[in-house]
Amino acid sequence: MASTLRYIAIFSAMFVVSCTTAHGGFVDLTPEPEDSSTWFDVRLSDLIGISSTEGIIVGDLLISDFSYARTEDMPLPQNVGIFGFRDQNGAFGVKVVGAFDDRRGGASSDASVGFHVQLTPASIISGKRFVGASAHLGGTSLSDESYITVAESFQHVDKVLDTYYSLVGPNTNSQLHDSVSFEFRPAALVVSIDYLGHAAEMAWDSARAGAFSTSFLSAHHPPAIGDFTRDGIVDGTDLNQWKASFGVDSLADADGDLDTDGNDFLVWQRNVKAAPEGAVVPEPSMSVLLGCIAALAGACNRVARQAQRRRC
Repeated sequence: MASTLRYIAIFSAMFVVSCTTAHGGFVDLTPEPEDSSTWFDVRLSDLIGISSTEGIIVGDLLISDFSYARTEDMPLPQNVGIFGFRDQNGAFGVKVVGAFDDRRGGASSDASVGFHVQLTPASIISGKRFVGASAHLGGTSLSDESYITVAESFQHVDKVLDTYYSLVGPNTNSQLHDSVSFEFRPAALVVSIDYLGHAAEMAWDSARAGAFSTSFLSAHHPPAIGDFTRDGIVDGTDLNQWKASFGVDSLADADGDLDTDGNDFLVWQRNVKAAPEGAVVPEPSMSVLLGCIAALAGACNRVARQAQRRRC
């Protein structure tokens, strides 16, 4: 009876998701604690061309801005499923499932799946950042002198995850798993998953990749001093945040005095990422200098008052 009820629950969940496209908002594809993957998926075609405020949620990940391109024998987007999953390290990610094929004869086939992934606001506020990613290629099949490759890359991050299965030449050549670490700790990534398949002219089978899984490992990473936007780098966007917060709130407080003033600008200036050759790091404006003078005067007054109290 329990088994029957479980199958009914799974079927009901699949029915609800299949009848509801991602146009209604973010769809939660977080696996149950006892499962490594969701039992249902969202069609890739339902995730393309929608608002950036819509997509899927997988654990602490918000995934949006999906795109897709294909040639030759690669699948149509309505025949590609996106599942949520959790890897053996507890990192969340997505599994792309479909018949990514190249059939014998004709040109090689390729496809590209793109998306944006970012940590949830609560995770970012808590100090979490991406520290690495991993990929696994599964569901492969091919014959002699054929190959299938899947490479995952990240915009503005010089890292690539390479997976492949090849029967070109006398030996099997494969790498079904790959992982990378990020020196730069981003809170968001622009991801591209690129497929390339080639089935030999005399092959008895197509070159296929049935499932590609990618997960994103995050960890608590204290923000750099002066990183007011908490995007993992001290740069011009932090200066804009300081300008907006100056004398208003403590969102650009670098020295822990619970306000945003000239001292915080000086901290930013000391820690800003090295500018390209020829670029100029902004010098303090008159208002900043006045703020610094005011802050210094306030500090001197506090020291004088404390000294006066000690004498008394």
